[in-house]
Amino acid sequence: MSASSAKQPLYKLPHATKLQFLHIYRRLLRETTYLPDPWAREYWRNYITSRFDAYHPRQNDDSKPKDPLAKEPGRPIHSSQRATILLRSSRNFLRTLCRANEGFPSALTVVLRHAYGRTGVRKYQLLQPYLAHDPPADSASLQDLMTQKVKAENEQGPSVPEGLRVIAVAQKSHNTNIPSTPIRRVDALVPEKNAWGRPMPLCRVRNMRRKHLSELIELVMPPLSRSEWERLRDLALGQHPWGGFKPRRAGSGQNVWHRTRYLSRPRGSSGPRQMTARSMRREWERLFLQCSLIEKDAKGKWTIQWGRLARSGVPELAADESDGIFEGVDANLKGRGYRSEYNRLKLKEARGEK
Repeated sequence: MSASSAKQPLYKLPHATKLQFLHIYRRLLRETTYLPDPWAREYWRNYITSRFDAYHPRQNDDSKPKDPLAKEPGRPIHSSQRATILLRSSRNFLRTLCRANEGFPSALTVVLRHAYGRTGVRKYQLLQPYLAHDPPADSASLQDLMTQKVKAENEQGPSVPEGLRVIAVAQKSHNTNIPSTPIRRVDALVPEKNAWGRPMPLCRVRNMRRKHLSELIELVMPPLSRSEWERLRDLALGQHPWGGFKPRRAGSGQNVWHRTRYLSRPRGSSGPRQMTARSMRREWERLFLQCSLIEKDAKGKWTIQWGRLARSGVPELAADESDGIFEGVDANLKGRGYRSEYNRLKLKEARGEK
């Protein structure tokens, strides 16, 4: 047996590096307890625990640690370079959590969008049920469907599933409230002929359809479950009471790193803000506009409902405040303001009228 085919020994982390991972792991879990959103606290705690467990060797288990979020499942920390990359990404994420808890709007938006599946890993987990085609009724239909599907995909590439198409069509008309690239078209635009006037090769047709499907999946916002959608709606409308930010425990190492660096800046979007119930409602409101609820009835008809703003109209003014606002405006909404009155008086003087 050659030396290249021999089993390479697993890389063992130094004790100092293990202590660094343990320190960051504890700080990450501690910061998640201070997040203002209860669902975000639960999601990020489970996410951090699963990510660190993927690299933790089990007792009485000689197999490699499983990493479900890595490109190569089961890849352990095999070098010091890999450990450095993981430490750097952990510190960057810890910095984002600290900034979100300190009141930075941009960091808080990133944390909430990941927790509610608007971006990141959970987005593609929520999209998985809508990326599959409808199952056939019997085995004969299954055989015919498989034959036709394999033949069509071999010739023209994958097609857009029905569930993904329904979400994309609904989002295309609702795209004004979603901070992402708008959906231009649902189906791939494949020309019949190439630049030389010849029929488009099948290999190019397949590649164009695959590329369009992957781009469509990147742009589509997955729907939430009914319970989660209703909970977010109640938070956005203020119907669910918000307990505010949790106070820091004594000895937890409150982050004061931003005070000398950022509090001297003028108020703006880049600095921290005092997060109140009103500001948190606006954060949930913006997030609620990007979330949808989709259901399919017994007849196979899809119904989709998007979040709407809580403030549907402009508050009415008191009678004593609104009396003089529309003074000088006729029924056709044509104003008779200061300039119009001045011109009318000048015209009367020129005519010799009183």
